[in-house]
Amino acid sequence: SFLSIMAGVLHRSNFARCFLASYIPRCQLSYIEVGPDFPPKLPETFRRNRPKAPADAIFDRDVNPVNVIDGEAIDIGFRPAVRSRSERMETLKERKSIIKQNLVNTGLEQAARLRTLSIPLDEVKSDWCKSAAARHTQIIANHYGIYKHLFEGATYLPLTHMNIQYSGHSENTSVCRGNSITPLTAFQSPSVSYEATSDGIYTLILTSPDGHLTDDNSEYLHWFIGNISGSDINSGDVYCDYLPPFPAKGTGFHRHVFILYEQERHLAYTEQQRQTPCLNLKKRTFKNVEFYRRYQNDITPVGLSFFQSQWDESVSNVFHNILKMKEPVFEYEGEKLHVNPQVKWPHREPITYLDRYMEST
Repeated sequence: SFLSIMAGVLHRSNFARCFLASYIPRCQLSYIEVGPDFPPKLPETFRRNRPKAPADAIFDRDVNPVNVIDGEAIDIGFRPAVRSRSERMETLKERKSIIKQNLVNTGLEQAARLRTLSIPLDEVKSDWCKSAAARHTQIIANHYGIYKHLFEGATYLPLTHMNIQYSGHSENTSVCRGNSITPLTAFQSPSVSYEATSDGIYTLILTSPDGHLTDDNSEYLHWFIGNISGSDINSGDVYCDYLPPFPAKGTGFHRHVFILYEQERHLAYTEQQRQTPCLNLKKRTFKNVEFYRRYQNDITPVGLSFFQSQWDESVSNVFHNILKMKEPVFEYEGEKLHVNPQVKWPHREPITYLDRYMEST
């Protein structure tokens, strides 16, 4: 028959082989024998990802063990809201309608061709924040090793978008996703805003995983505000006052990470209390992963933003006048360049041949 002929042709084709190779294993999943030890028990460390629920709901407090299991990072944040199929179809229908209108809009085509088309960037950013910002931020933060160094490989989706701005001398500078901000621009504490629930309580932390001078596995705590009512930063309790970035000279770019936690209840954070102002770097030593382990049943990370900063002249002022200490300077000591023995009659060598044999003065 026709079907048998086509089956024979497809069986001999590369397409059929690729199709069968990818399809058959999926069909065989239903025949896997499940033993008494399935699913495997996991060691205890971080709790599992839990759904967004009212404050009085009972959450699953199972603690997830290691932060990476079988190559997959443990999700310690809230699950994003899942839209129904009808809502997704309605959004798709709306987008198709807009595209159809734009295709027949000659004025729009002409403005684009003449480069006079004006795009409302605020509306684009607003739509991006609601749709793809959380996923994009997670991808970039993972690329920069934020989850690896601050949560030992555990991850979360930053569902709460934070708007962080430093007021510079000429204009405001926003903290995006790893953009470069000079220590002089970030000398004063920034303004922080985000969308919060009416009865939500939050904790804001600014930490630097790259700047510790004596311990590579520790961080310096630059800012800690807890028990924030909604999005009013001024209503929170300041447990550690703001300290501007101070990347030492010769150490390159340092990451400075803002982490927003949503609290289940009011917390004391007594062990995080520092004197104001706190000018002792030893007392500012901090480990975010240990902090989260201690309070993981009461806090959940919901926001993330970070910037990079490298040395400028304002860092010297921070060390000398604020921290009251000598400024450390780091230099790279590389291997000496190999130079062949000098010959009396160099052949086909550049005119600067003798420069490499001159003694340094």
